[in-house]
Amino acid sequence: MLLPSFFERTITKMPAYERLMADFTSKGYTVGRCVRSHYNSDLRLAQIPTDEIKAYLTAELSGCHKEYVEYVKDRPAEFDKQFFKDCIASNYYALEFEQNVFEWMKEDFIDEELVMCAMIRAVNMRYVDRRGECDDWFYSVYHRKPELLTYDMYVLGARCFASKLRDGNRFLAITPEEYRTQEYYAALCTMNNSPVMEDIPTEVLTDAFLIRLINASPENVSCFTQEALERKAPMAGRQELVKYWQAVILLDGYLIREIPLNDERVEFFLSVYDKDSSEYDIGFKSRYKEYLREKNGTKAPNDRSTRLAAMATLAGALSGMSTDGAVDLGNNVAQATTNRTTGLPIQYYGRVPKEFAKKYDKEEYLLEIYKKLGIQVLGERDYFYYSVVLPEEATVANEGYGSYRLEINGEPVISYIDRGPFYDRSVHVTDIRCTL
Repeated sequence: MLLPSFFERTITKMPAYERLMADFTSKGYTVGRCVRSHYNSDLRLAQIPTDEIKAYLTAELSGCHKEYVEYVKDRPAEFDKQFFKDCIASNYYALEFEQNVFEWMKEDFIDEELVMCAMIRAVNMRYVDRRGECDDWFYSVYHRKPELLTYDMYVLGARCFASKLRDGNRFLAITPEEYRTQEYYAALCTMNNSPVMEDIPTEVLTDAFLIRLINASPENVSCFTQEALERKAPMAGRQELVKYWQAVILLDGYLIREIPLNDERVEFFLSVYDKDSSEYDIGFKSRYKEYLREKNGTKAPNDRSTRLAAMATLAGALSGMSTDGAVDLGNNVAQATTNRTTGLPIQYYGRVPKEFAKKYDKEEYLLEIYKKLGIQVLGERDYFYYSVVLPEEATVANEGYGSYRLEINGEPVISYIDRGPFYDRSVHVTDIRCTL
């Protein structure tokens, strides 16, 4: 069955958005004026000249500023519908938070034009295809004037706002049953990394629906249920049917990060991508390490030095130190609590020699080098270092500026760095001067 072309990743190319804009234009509606303030945000209104307060509030009104909200509420004669229209155009924070403008403005101001302006602003404020944010106003309109929320607005809301959290899918819960069409569900699943597909009726989730969803963007796999992932479908260029998770891995190996791992999926990924591929290095490796920890019941490393550094930074800030001074204190603690005679880096940022690239990834190759040098690796001490036992002839030299050198009998064999603030620390081997 061929489905309509409403499987569209880009919000402004969605048929629902095009219909909304056509309706908005045909009725002669206009968006508000965009006003910019030359004053800093978060000022007290007493700091603003009286004749400039209205312009300032147009640009800065937000539900998180109680003083601003109360000022407008107390002066209904001074603030008309055009003011709120301009607020929406000037500052999308007017649509955010519990006290967004639709929560408390005069009910007479809330009409089709203003609600359309809010939806247009909510779409245009976001970066490209981003989901979330700028949705509080929608729920306020739903509670005060739900009849103004049209089918197209619910479809756009499903695309822009909806997600399934621990307490459920709030947006789906308020969507009228008659608006829950295939188009709505396609919007709900597009670029959504929460498990929204769990609440979609099985009769909607046909193979045609799932195929179009993946064709629109393989990233849509992030909302698939386990049952949907395991279903099979035809794929161009392959004679046999493939499971949906297999199709996504073949289309874009980086998306393995969006697919829950099991032994079958690990084996398939490794049959497609070599250990020297960027898909393995960026999309798979860290997820695989977490998977093995869970599978083997291994605890995550205890990052003691970073915890101590954070505590020292907090203590410094509470004692009145400047921000830079408190961070420097934390960095000093992180470095002081790193024992370099019993630890070596986990990560390697170089290239694995071609003859070993299919057999070892970067960290596996580094481990083999450690073994060749007679270094006994006891396990991961934290997220940066292995606990190791160095041979008697080994020493670690500090070259300054966060650079270190491991020497065997006075000959440099490994160079590594430990740099950056404790909250954004970079620890990795930069150079290996021996081979297997």
